[in-house]
Amino acid sequence: MNDEFPLIDLKFGLSQLSGNRELLIKLLIKFRDQYCDLPEKLIIMINANDRESARLLIHTLKGVSGNLGLKRLHSSAREAELVITNIPPNSTKLDEFNAILSETISEITALSEEQDGQEVNKNEPLEGLRDVLTRNEYISAENLNATLEQTEFSDSLKAQITQAVEELDYATALSLIDTN
Repeated sequence: MNDEFPLIDLKFGLSQLSGNRELLIKLLIKFRDQYCDLPEKLIIMINANDRESARLLIHTLKGVSGNLGLKRLHSSAREAELVITNIPPNSTKLDEFNAILSETISEITALSEEQDGQEVNKNEPLEGLRDVLTRNEYISAENLNATLEQTEFSDSLKAQITQAVEELDYATALSLIDTN
């Protein structure tokens, strides 16, 4: 197997989306939902001797997985794409591909559940906001406003923090939070 590659390279995926973690998670969930039944589709295509459609399906997955930072799946898809048109196809490579796809889907599910818990820490809204800003992660305007509404900051200070976040000046936003 291709264990030398991570299942999900978050740093790469975030770099593709200008650090927008929320968008990356949404795209990963969409990927998971779109490709969760791919092994069954491949079996149907192979049994129908429609190898070109099977190859094209893997080829498309390969491109999308590469762009999202699903490195191990991308590598396995490259190998699977090469053997899918063989008669009979190399079942070992396809089994490895299916196993890596399954692991990747599980990892995406875990990551999305983890993200749901991190959006805004309801018990400590400022701690959640500090964590997000310290990691230089994107925070949506909705989440920022919801968090700031839970504080006793003045409207002026909320506006200053919002402006700093909108300008991606997280250091200033953190400074404003910590000095008040």
